[in-house]
Amino acid sequence: MPSPRVEQALAQFNAGKREQARASLLALVQRSPTDFAAQRALAWVLLQLGQPGQAAFIGERVRALAKPTRDDLAGLIEIGWTFHDGGRRADGEACARRACTLAPSDPAALEALLLMLQARFAYPEMEAHCRAMIAATGPTPLLQTHLANALLAMGESEAAAALAREVLAADPASVAAAHALAATLNYVDSATPDQILESHTHFGRLLTAGIKPLAPRPPGPSDADRPPRLGLVSPDFRAHSVASFVESFLPHLKGRLDVVCYYTGFTVDDSTRRIAAAAGLWHHVNTLGDADLASLIREDRIDVLIDLCGLFARGRLRVFQMRPAPVQATYIGYPNTTGLTAIDYRLVDSHTDPPGSERLATESLRRLDPCFLCYAPPANPPPVERLTTDDPGGVVFGSFNNLQKFTDSTLAMWSRVIAAVPGSRLLLKNNAFTDESVRARIRAALDRHGLRLESIEILGRIDDPMQHLTAYRRIDIALDTFPYNGTTTTCEALLMGVPVVTLAGDRHAARVGVSLLAAVGLDSLVAATPDQFVAIATALAADTDRRRAFRSSLRPTLLASPLCDAAGFARRFEEAVTAMWRQAVAARAPAAAPPSPQ
Repeated sequence: MPSPRVEQALAQFNAGKREQARASLLALVQRSPTDFAAQRALAWVLLQLGQPGQAAFIGERVRALAKPTRDDLAGLIEIGWTFHDGGRRADGEACARRACTLAPSDPAALEALLLMLQARFAYPEMEAHCRAMIAATGPTPLLQTHLANALLAMGESEAAAALAREVLAADPASVAAAHALAATLNYVDSATPDQILESHTHFGRLLTAGIKPLAPRPPGPSDADRPPRLGLVSPDFRAHSVASFVESFLPHLKGRLDVVCYYTGFTVDDSTRRIAAAAGLWHHVNTLGDADLASLIREDRIDVLIDLCGLFARGRLRVFQMRPAPVQATYIGYPNTTGLTAIDYRLVDSHTDPPGSERLATESLRRLDPCFLCYAPPANPPPVERLTTDDPGGVVFGSFNNLQKFTDSTLAMWSRVIAAVPGSRLLLKNNAFTDESVRARIRAALDRHGLRLESIEILGRIDDPMQHLTAYRRIDIALDTFPYNGTTTTCEALLMGVPVVTLAGDRHAARVGVSLLAAVGLDSLVAATPDQFVAIATALAADTDRRRAFRSSLRPTLLASPLCDAAGFARRFEEAVTAMWRQAVAARAPAAAPPSPQ
């Protein structure tokens, strides 16, 4: 545990006294060179202050001093995370590997290494390490859960879900296994909405067992007359898809709502700085534990607290179970219910969650029509260029979605489309394809559906955002994934003049494409069945004039649509937040005294 002096220095940093925090930690480290908590905190502060060289020096010194004792091992892992999340991933991974060398079976060391491999999309190495450890030491929930995560990331969602079920059957109280199963089922073809709901509610029960809420802070009758104070909690206030949507409307809430952002991530970049500037109050709270974060939120007197992560990595759902705010909601970061009874609302729209969807969520649904999203395109995107070909036989279909969304039903639909348009090709791009063994897996999967090798082109990670957008020029028609639709990729395709064909399903994740296309007036590209998906895609391939018109009109249409109307969305968002607050005031305020008899 960090000493009180370390915690005090971090509190200074979070309060904006950055140089004072650096000086305090430097003095602590000079007095106690082997105080790993102080070393870790100093390295993190130096990284945030833009001094990576000095942070690296601290980290190297800690790594050299580390010995195979429990306390030193924990310090080594912590300094590794500091490096990793500060952008020095190779240094962080080196610390994790040394920790695993010192203590091969230590759960914290293993988890650090596996998560760092996952962060750089080294899924085959992650899988191999898990299998090797299982062979050497026997199966454990930790190893099996991370193996399931690796399989999911490589597109093997059914195998990942089966493994998570196996772990949960052996250990029904495993929060990690319940988490893995719930998150994985979003991608599984065969999972029904009821099965997905049950997995999330089971996860919610396990995660929150034994957590005691803070003392309630009920609103009073007069609170209905003031704007609520809004808190946003996320690990993704950085170059991330969640940030690209939050950045759009957050500046428009200034002067309308008092917004406090709680950033639980580590990386600080231009997106981080823009969001911090748009917030009324900014807290970088990645060093705070759940109880301390809940206390801070409570001290800030937040009225409506919104989670922007759900069950995805580094979510802080335990904080919400402590009930630091009178009204709590979840939004945008996760395509499903959280399963937590302490979260009151989930923000969606009538396309993603039509009437009747209420039964699939533990939260009440609050609809932000016409679309629950507001996209912030980059300031100077690459110009749109002409079609790759006017010849229907040379049409390029494509998808830049994450590999875990490439389900068997998705690959089957795509293969049928390519087969129906002789001479057409399929261009795929995502981060996992940087590894040749992963590319080989997807080629084999497509081959099982009869897709010829010469019809497939695969691209790996492109780090430069503008080069990533430029790659859309090589696609004539984008094909969406199912049952987990694309979100940012759909917006990016439309921005670059590429029409997107989607299939509407029976749950939120399978209806985001419906919402996005409806917001841009492209309902004609929404299919109700796989057969219709194939028919829409092939008809569009044959209609060169329509494809040419899309190429020139989609960007201005997108930018003029509700999907990019940041000011309009901010008004609707404010109205929703205010309505949730006023409803809580009406429900929880003491009843008025009866009139006195005349």
